[in-house]
Amino acid sequence: FVSPYIRTVQTFELIKKGRTIDPVSVLAFNYTGVTHYLSGRFSEAVTNFSESVRMHPLSIRQYDHLAKAYLVQNQFAEVVETINSALQLTTTRPPSTLAYLSVGYHHLGGLSKAKKLLQDLIERSLRQEKGINIYLAQYYSILNEKEEAFHWLEKAMETNDVDLFWLKADPLFKNLHADSRYQQYLSKAGFIKG
Repeated sequence: FVSPYIRTVQTFELIKKGRTIDPVSVLAFNYTGVTHYLSGRFSEAVTNFSESVRMHPLSIRQYDHLAKAYLVQNQFAEVVETINSALQLTTTRPPSTLAYLSVGYHHLGGLSKAKKLLQDLIERSLRQEKGINIYLAQYYSILNEKEEAFHWLEKAMETNDVDLFWLKADPLFKNLHADSRYQQYLSKAGFIKG
């Protein structure tokens, strides 16, 4: 058994070695920030991803990561600002980006904007677009609407959404942790033995 703390320390040591080779690599920023985020070091994640966005402004994924780090700290104005900055740079509309923006608008009182974005995601899911359902589950988890979160989590399992990979570790699912159904989904996804 290796404690999560030791694994985190080992991860940071490997990242540090990688950053000595290429200190401005977008991957180095990505791995550093994600490790901070998954370790609960959200302000460090924000610092890292903010620097990454500054150095790699066309890497849309970095904006997504930054928005997530803001979301778990309830910094909704920053979520909206970050995502809107990203959307000005691209014509693509990643489902994660729209889900996070919708949560931001919801908490800031922009309910019609939030609803429109949410409806867009639901329609894309109904058209069988891949990778949508897990973000709908995140959306409802963040809002603590558990029934809807579990409904979309079931859909994500059915469509085998690639980002189910983060189900056990992502803090955006923390509102589901105490529910016995969450453990069932972790087992179904293969994270724990049933």
